[in-house]
Amino acid sequence: MTTPMTDQTTPTPDLWWRHPFRMFQTNLREIDAGLDVERTLDYLEAYGANTWLISVGGILSNYPTALPFQTPNPHLAQRPSGDLIGDATAAAARRGVRVLARMDFSKIDHRRAEEHPEWCFVDADGEPQVYNGLTSVCPSADYYQHRLQDVVDEVLDRYPVDGFFF
Repeated sequence: MTTPMTDQTTPTPDLWWRHPFRMFQTNLREIDAGLDVERTLDYLEAYGANTWLISVGGILSNYPTALPFQTPNPHLAQRPSGDLIGDATAAAARRGVRVLARMDFSKIDHRRAEEHPEWCFVDADGEPQVYNGLTSVCPSADYYQHRLQDVVDEVLDRYPVDGFFF
C-alpha cells in the first residue's frame, strides 16, 4: 500500500490562477510609455477582464531599472513618475485587477550585443541573428541562464505583480 504525499483532508489554498480569469493584453511599443493607465483600466473593465498582461521588461524595461544590462524605455520621461509599471500596478491594485508581467528576453539592443557577444545567438556562419535592429539571444548563454533571474528579482522587489508571462 502506498502512502499519499499529502494529507487529502487538508484544504488547498484558493489559488486564483486555478480558476478561469479574463485577461487583457497590452503589447506595448516604446512610444506607449506615456500610456494612460486609468483609461486603459477603464477599457479592461468594460471588456469584462480582471487581469492585465502588460509588457514589463526584457528587451525593453518599462520601469526605471537599475540593472546595467537592461534597456530602459527612453519614453518613460513622458510620465510624471517616470515609471509605467509602478503606475500600472498601483492603479490596478486600487481596482482589484491582477497584473501579469510580460517579459521578453529573446533579444537585446545593439550596444549590449557589442558589449556581450557571448550572449548572442549566431548562425552556422558565426553571424549574429538581427531582426528589426535587435540581436537574438542564445538560450544557453549567461544572459538567459543568470541575467534573466536578476531582472525577475528586480521586478518582484519593486512591484506587486501576480505572475509572469515569458
